[in-house]
Formats: sequence, structure tokens, C-alpha cells
Amino acid sequence: MKQFLRLALVAATLSLGIFSCTDSERVNTDSAVGPTLGVEKKNPPPPGNSNPAFAFEDNYQVNGHRSVPAIFVMDVTGENKTKVYSNYASQWTENPDYPAWSGDGTKICFTVNQTDLYTLSISLINGYPVGSNPVKIGDGAAGGGNYRQGKWRPGANQIACVWKRTGDPDKIHSIPSTGGSPSILYTSASTDWTIEDDIAFRSDGSRLVFSERQLSTGDVFLNVLDVSTGDVIKTTDMSQFKSIAGVDWAKSLGSDVVAIETVPFCDTPIIGHNGFHEIYTIDVGSSTPSLTLLITNRGGISWSPTDDRITISSGVLLSCFLCCTAYYDGIGIFTLATQSITYPSYTGGNHYDWKR
Repeated sequence: MKQFLRLALVAATLSLGIFSCTDSERVNTDSAVGPTLGVEKKNPPPPGNSNPAFAFEDNYQVNGHRSVPAIFVMDVTGENKTKVYSNYASQWTENPDYPAWSGDGTKICFTVNQTDLYTLSISLINGYPVGSNPVKIGDGAAGGGNYRQGKWRPGANQIACVWKRTGDPDKIHSIPSTGGSPSILYTSASTDWTIEDDIAFRSDGSRLVFSERQLSTGDVFLNVLDVSTGDVIKTTDMSQFKSIAGVDWAKSLGSDVVAIETVPFCDTPIIGHNGFHEIYTIDVGSSTPSLTLLITNRGGISWSPTDDRITISSGVLLSCFLCCTAYYDGIGIFTLATQSITYPSYTGGNHYDWKR
């Protein structure tokens, strides 16, 4: 009888364990030490059912209460969210973020604490997205500076990233994706200018768009850089905005349409929610570029592979009402033709990048 009760208790415990683990978020084991890659093999999906489209940053729970930052991928539907990189051993000091896909979808780059730049291989093994071989290719800490949000140059084994170091003019570096010495694509005129963090390549890799702000005047400009010569070939005055928080170049070959996430000036006194970000498109190939407003009170832009949709944030946190500062999280998908928003089954996380 005692043996029967023990077996019943074990069966009940296993049953509870099974039903407490879902397919919606598969993560590594809580006891992991050092970088953790791949997925935990609990309650796995059928082989071959996962097709990760988005890479993003999110936290996962350890022992039910401790949040550890990590890089995840998931399907465009929001299903099969899978952790591909975290560092449990350095959870208090390491924050991986701002992932970006390579053109062939086999790797991502990401920053750690917006200081060091890494690459990570992504593969599907029996239907599971698995991260492997993390490599630090940009050591910002060793150089006394910071690497910001890296972007993979289409058609080349190069990653561009904004480089900042106190006392020096900002630069845009190009770093071999396998590691090595960076080359300089662009240098600001002086320390009175700041290159804003996000950059984006044209689909053929020939040009790069970025925004630059003059600290003494507050003037903001959207620049198009010829990557082969290092010359800025187009500058558009964006000084009607406080800054540009994000840029992404449409993915269709030959397209010169760029999406930008703008930060408006805040009225004094504040009227409504006029400090929230706005998303526009602009044709930087036009002789007279003009802005087209897509949506207000959103952030987090990334074009779909066919340029008919664009990611936006699903939520907003107004961190300081008096200073008009808003932070955006989660994911929604904005369809340009219908001007409508849909939400994947999983809507959390930050800084989504849509695979080409």
C-alpha cells in the first residue's frame, strides 16, 4: 500500500510538471551557468514546425522570480518563442540586446550592454531554433568606448555599428563579421555632433542611412552615406523633431523608402500626449524627400521582407510625463495597405528585427 501511494505521488508530480510547461515559450534550464544556447527539450513541438522570423530581447524567469535578459527568436505568428542566447552566470552585469539578422538568416549580431558587439549562429535542428558559437567581434570596453546597435551589410560579411567614446567625435565602424580590426565608414565633424544610435543599409548594401544631431543647436539631419566612398550624398533637415530614435530601410531590391521613428518636441505646458513617438516613411532617393505619417504613439520599426508590413510597438510606458519621455515595448504588425494593426500571439519583448 505504501509503495502504491509513493508511485501515485510521483505520477501526480510528473503530471503537474508536464502541464506547467507550455510550447509558447521554450527556454533553457534554470540551472545553466555561463552562456546558454539552444532550447530546453521539455514538451517539444513536432519536428520542422518552427520558422523564426523575429529576433528580439526579452527576460525569462529563473526559479519563478528572477528575470534574466536574453535574446529570443520566434515565428511571425508569435508562436515558438525560443531563447537562443543568455548568460546566466553574468545576469546582473550582462544585458544582451538589439539583435539584427544577417542577410541569409543564418546569424544575428547583438550588443552586450551596448558596449561590445557579438555574432551568433542560428540554425534549425529538428525544428528547433538553436543558437551557437557566440563570438565577440567588437570589444568596446577594451577600447574605452561603446558599440551601439549593429546592422549587417547585405551581400557582405561586414557589420556596421555606431562607435562612441568620450572626448572623440562619433564614428560609424565597419567590422568583419568574423572579427578583426574595424574600418571607419564615417566620422562626425566634431564632438558637437552626435550620431544617433540606429542605422540601416539599403538592400544592395551600397548606402547607409543614419541621423545626426548637433548638440549646440539641436538641429537634426537624416543622412545617406555612400558606403564605398564614405561621402554623405544626401542630407535632409529633420529639425522639426527632437531626435530620430530609429531607422530602417525597406528590404525590396532598389527601394529607397526609409521608415523613421521620430521623437517630437514637447510643448510647454504639455497638451495631451504630444511627447509620444511618431513613425513616418520617407523616400530618400527623391530630389525633394517628403514625410508620410504612418502612426503616432508607437516605436520599434522593422520592415517585413516584402515591405507591405512594418513592426511597431504594442505598448508604451511614459517614464516621465513632465519631460515627455516614452519607452516602447512589445510587438504589433502594421499593414500599410489597410492601415491596420494586428498582434502576434506573443506580444512582449523589445527591439524586434524582421528577417529578410
